[in-house]
Amino acid sequence: MNVRLLRSWWYWPAAGSPGRTFLTSVLVLTTGALFVGALLIGQDFRSHRKAVIDHASEEAARAAYEVDQLIGSRLSILRAIASAPSFRDNNLDAARQYLARLDAAALGFDGLVFFVDPSGMIQASTDSPGLKAPPELPLDITARPYWRPPLESGEAYVGAAFMGVLSPPRPVLPLLVPVRDWAGNVTGLVGGTLLLEPLSRDIAFAPGIDAEVVDREGQLIVRGGLPTSPTDVSRDPLYARMRTAGNGVFVDVTGLDQKPDELVGFATARPAGWTIIWAQPLQAALAPLVDEAALQFGVLLGGLVAGLALANWVARAVNRAEAAERAVLRGEHIAREAAEATLQEREQEVENICHDLRSPLSVIYGSAVYLRRRVARAQPVTTPVLEEMVSEIETSASRLDAMIQEMLDAAQLQAGHSLVLNRNSGDLTEILRQAVAEQKRSRALDIRVNVDRAIVGEWDGPRMRRVFGNLLSNALKFSPDGSEVTVSASIEVDSTGDRALVQVRDRGIGIPQRDLPHIFERFARGTNTAGIAGTGVGLAATRHLVELHGGTIDVRSQEGEGSTFLVRLPLSYSAEAAATEAQLA
Repeated sequence: MNVRLLRSWWYWPAAGSPGRTFLTSVLVLTTGALFVGALLIGQDFRSHRKAVIDHASEEAARAAYEVDQLIGSRLSILRAIASAPSFRDNNLDAARQYLARLDAAALGFDGLVFFVDPSGMIQASTDSPGLKAPPELPLDITARPYWRPPLESGEAYVGAAFMGVLSPPRPVLPLLVPVRDWAGNVTGLVGGTLLLEPLSRDIAFAPGIDAEVVDREGQLIVRGGLPTSPTDVSRDPLYARMRTAGNGVFVDVTGLDQKPDELVGFATARPAGWTIIWAQPLQAALAPLVDEAALQFGVLLGGLVAGLALANWVARAVNRAEAAERAVLRGEHIAREAAEATLQEREQEVENICHDLRSPLSVIYGSAVYLRRRVARAQPVTTPVLEEMVSEIETSASRLDAMIQEMLDAAQLQAGHSLVLNRNSGDLTEILRQAVAEQKRSRALDIRVNVDRAIVGEWDGPRMRRVFGNLLSNALKFSPDGSEVTVSASIEVDSTGDRALVQVRDRGIGIPQRDLPHIFERFARGTNTAGIAGTGVGLAATRHLVELHGGTIDVRSQEGEGSTFLVRLPLSYSAEAAATEAQLA
């Protein structure tokens, strides 16, 4: 059926005709352009992907450089203080007077600048308005781990972050340099503290990028661009890889925050011993590239399709002109017949276009989705996956056909035109089974059919199949995977005559009580269906078609427990039913 529709839409001129030659050339050129365009788009995507990955490493290195500059400048200030004569003379009183004259904040420190003797006692310090009270000296800091390494190594040292004594308590970073006497012996330390908060601002990245910092002890001290209470991540596998590599980028890894599939750039700030981390979900980092590639391919494909359509039209026009010229030469009678044939052909073309647009729309959409996923994942597509995709495209095309027909009926009614049923004698249960078979291909739900006998009457088969298809589609759409949908058909007998009763029952989300009175109105949808696709015209069209057959449709539903739709149709097509049909039409 789809092949016939495609042939009726696509004009293929006769062999040897000018239109055939022209169209063949266009097809060859179009195929080549599509192939070359796809290669260029793929190459452009790979190039931009590498640039995104390199950018992560460059940003981390930039932040590490800025931290190195800041820490280095503060260490230089501390070295200058440590080289003062009062320290080199080992004159504690003079050192105290010297520090008392200094302004720690003006020197770039957020807390104190202090002197520590070899026993781990702070003997002198500057004043700081950030402290709750001036420290009582000497102050014992032997419990702090940061004072021993610079005494033992004789080198400048940046300690691990800890919660300082500022008000309120905030994470601070200790910096220390050794004090040497004139003989070169280490006689103490000059130190200062920096708040992590201004440091973290220096390493902030663009919105959507997580900035993280791990200090030399393996403590996570900055998360999301903000200081945080130190958290030990020294045993994290990702951190171990970073410490080994020093600088670089990892793709598609689990971050320190345990988020999977991340792009992580990192670099080491040497004086502080920090690892600066730039982290972003890989999907978010590549999403603009995927969207751009999909857009480029969509534009390419759309342009080629438009070009083919134009070429097809030109080929058709060329051959028609040639045929018209031959017709004129054969005489007025032949020309009149040719004109009549052309008129009929054009009328048929208009009718075919209305139907045939469904097929290229399905093919273009399906191809675009397939190629976009292939470009995004850079993975080959296996035959089973391709077969499943083809089946899904076929099912979607069938649904689109039903929806378009439903819209056409609705448009006719809205324009004041009548719908005419094409009634034929048939088995209603067979129509029901066809609708069930069509819906079973859409989702993996169990549809149980309870039918014990044939129900023969006069129906418009395609429209009744659409009625049952709408009810089944809603039951499947609003039911969780693995649940059961039950369909039953029977005959009711009462004083008004025999009627067919078809019930469609699901165990889905149900319909809120306040929505039940309006559920069959056009564009009405349940208030609990947010996030579920739908137009709201299916049930309205279903009710109209049922009533057009002289029947009724009702619903019983409880929110959260499912719904049951009941369709009752008269078995006999009486004069009264014909009058009802005419009135509704």
